[in-house]
Amino acid sequence: MSKKVKRDVQRYVRKVALPKSDLLDRLSRASGLLYTQALVTYWRILRKTGTGKNGRKPVFLSQYAMERLYPSDPDKVLHSHSCDDIVGNFYASIKSANERKKKGDKEAKYPRRRKWYYKVTWKSSGIRLKDG
Repeated sequence: MSKKVKRDVQRYVRKVALPKSDLLDRLSRASGLLYTQALVTYWRILRKTGTGKNGRKPVFLSQYAMERLYPSDPDKVLHSHSCDDIVGNFYASIKSANERKKKGDKEAKYPRRRKWYYKVTWKSSGIRLKDG
């Protein structure tokens, strides 16, 4: 049974209740590995490019540059648009932490934890839903 949830003005999200299976576990694992790769790469580049001590400005890699670095997951299990969305979720969490910090929230933290499993998202070009 699918449930249509309005996310914002231009797109809809369908939450689909699927039974547990090995394929979904593999997809979720690949999603977690890709999220972890994006996270590690982002913080490693930021740390290595400059902290103020060596006189260099730190490099903040953009979402689009990260999507170019990781066009697919390591096991080639996920659709390319799903990979872009996973990287986009990482950058959305950074943006959320920035906004919360600007509002004075002292408990707001940037994403640091590695994920072994992560939600699997498909764009409309990457999935077809048949028979409900």
